[in-house]
Amino acid sequence: MSFSRYFKLVAIATALMIGYSPAAKKVSSGKICNASGPEALHEPKGKGGYIPAETGSRVTKKDRFKTGVESLIIIGLPDGSSLTINERTEAEMAELLNEDGINHNQVNILNGKVNFDVQKQAKVSEFKFKTGTATAAIRDTA
Repeated sequence: MSFSRYFKLVAIATALMIGYSPAAKKVSSGKICNASGPEALHEPKGKGGYIPAETGSRVTKKDRFKTGVESLIIIGLPDGSSLTINERTEAEMAELLNEDGINHNQVNILNGKVNFDVQKQAKVSEFKFKTGTATAAIRDTA
């Protein structure tokens, strides 16, 4: 096989591989919109311990949050939804994924109370929350 023919084959194969992209599956992130009180704590995934939650900090899948007396954390999500982690609560952002405009979110409430303000979701998007005794989903809300 001549060099020019080999070069053409490699160029075509490279162009095809660059043009191919699997489904746009990406991990989303939210951010802490407000962290107030003496015991508003955030444990970023893989960091090994709680640190004081800071307004503007990034929130990703598997991040954990803990609040004590007179503390709360408000987290804003990419679709405009938000969740408020009230005082004396521990929660984990179990899933935070966006796949071709379809959101898959799940919050594990380990103890305490969390308030949700969920924006209208696409038909196949899901926003779930789970406690020690139940799992529920928020669907088709405005």
